[in-house]
Amino acid sequence: MHNQSIGLPGGPNEYITDISEFVSIEGYKSDSPDVSNPYNIINSSNITMEGVDFPVRGFGNNGIIQDMIPGKNYNYKDADYVVEVPMAQVGRENTDTSNQLVQTANRYVNEEKDTFRTIPLGKREKLLSYLGQSEFYSQNCVQTVKGMICDAEGAGGDEPTIPDDVYDNRTFKANHKEYGYSVVPTEERQPGDLLQYYYSYLEDDEKQWTDFPYHLGVYTGDDQYVSDGSGITGEGAAKKSIFFYDDAELEKKDLFTVYRKLPNKKMGGGLEPKQLDIYTKYISGENNTDEAKKTYDKLNRIYYKQSKDVGMSPANFIMTHVLGNS
Repeated sequence: MHNQSIGLPGGPNEYITDISEFVSIEGYKSDSPDVSNPYNIINSSNITMEGVDFPVRGFGNNGIIQDMIPGKNYNYKDADYVVEVPMAQVGRENTDTSNQLVQTANRYVNEEKDTFRTIPLGKREKLLSYLGQSEFYSQNCVQTVKGMICDAEGAGGDEPTIPDDVYDNRTFKANHKEYGYSVVPTEERQPGDLLQYYYSYLEDDEKQWTDFPYHLGVYTGDDQYVSDGSGITGEGAAKKSIFFYDDAELEKKDLFTVYRKLPNKKMGGGLEPKQLDIYTKYISGENNTDEAKKTYDKLNRIYYKQSKDVGMSPANFIMTHVLGNS
């Protein structure tokens, strides 16, 4: 870990960073001496949330990001360390957007909004070539979800996250990270998350996964989601159970994956993910090259004024508000 003084001693640009104070064993447990830190660095790939009273977002140095809830245990595979940031510091933007999406989805249902969307002929032919006629119609749900997201995020002033030329579930699944979404455990679903169903098959009376997603919707809470009514007849948006078919409560639906939108990137300064990775590894002592030191100095200077405006050191500000929103 590094303890540095940057700038002319006693001058207006001097600041001191001591990152070692944020290396923690107990993390954000209620009785931890580090519970009030803006972030904690855990030198392990296994993280327990037992004894923690609030949600925390974890950033593994191997690129794995997980939203962690109290009482659960999490594994970051081959990560050497995990940077923990309280969700209260990184999640407000995401929460506001999720709430707006839930309100929009419920409005679609209340207004019985027509969710049928046409798909350009060339794209339609391409989809039909590998999906088949009956499965093609299920892609209308992607159009419906895109409409709800566009309305919700447009109201919030953000640009829609799913590109306009994305029409099918497979494309969303393959590129969800590019669109700003991460996969979260199904039991940790929250209103505003997206659900994507997969064709499943029975084996020993249990549903088994395939690699073929076919249906997308917006989770609105209480084990319900909103999506298109009938893509073939153009029925309005409908709210449905996430587990059972409406006409047979004993007939379980297929398995689904949960996607959560990550907070918008607000890195500024033309920063790239590689720079943040180098910065984090320099802080941890994993990368001590001249390039890493230059990156560390550069980012600290970029965020010097913003960090002072909120009473934080540049390093603390970057780890909390820049890495936390990346």
